[in-house]
Amino acid sequence: GRHRQHVVLRRNVDQFPRGDLLQCFMQCLGLSLVVIMQELLLLYSRIANIVYTAGRWPMVKGQDVLILLKLLAHKDEPEIPFHRLASELEMSPAEVHQGIRRAAQAGLVTVTPKGRKQRKEINKGALEEFLLHAARYVFPPVHGPISRGTPTGYAAPSFPKIAAGDEMPPVWPDPNGTVRGQSFDPLYRSAPVAARRDPLLYELLALVDAIRGGKARERELAEVELLRHLNRGKQSARK
Repeated sequence: GRHRQHVVLRRNVDQFPRGDLLQCFMQCLGLSLVVIMQELLLLYSRIANIVYTAGRWPMVKGQDVLILLKLLAHKDEPEIPFHRLASELEMSPAEVHQGIRRAAQAGLVTVTPKGRKQRKEINKGALEEFLLHAARYVFPPVHGPISRGTPTGYAAPSFPKIAAGDEMPPVWPDPNGTVRGQSFDPLYRSAPVAARRDPLLYELLALVDAIRGGKARERELAEVELLRHLNRGKQSARK
């Protein structure tokens, strides 16, 4: 540690004759540079880890995550048709096809043909890693002015009860919303409409928003709830 290195420096000073100060100074300077390089390498490793985490899924877009959360909400319907996904998510069929293709390339979903339909299955481990560790870097929260909208994050009705501070609740800007709060951009523009149609999707979107822009306690609660949803089928199978 730093204390041991300072002790080494002191010993190095003591072992030289008084007249050989230049050699003592040069050795002390060399050890100081070692300490500085260690600190720089530590800082670099932290920054590199964040860049790596955000860069592992460069092709994934916000609408892709919306589609994946829809599939997670209805994972008992793996053959849900593309046109139904498009209709319920307020997207075009082409957007849904492209979103699932990108998600499949990123390893977040597996698509296998089954007759005239396609079976779309979430890769739970990959999606868990993405939502819990990468989403907040790939899709950083964008806050805006106070507006009327749909509450999200910790303010969503389904979120575990938590003591709220004096700040205004995060909301998706929505003319049909009933809550005034700090505007919080959704993952995709159609998320508020899609959430109104599907309560479970709304719950998942709010959890992801809590991870994206919530405080430490909110992120912790959201992670627990997301893991519960990801493992829902597994737990029922064990029973």
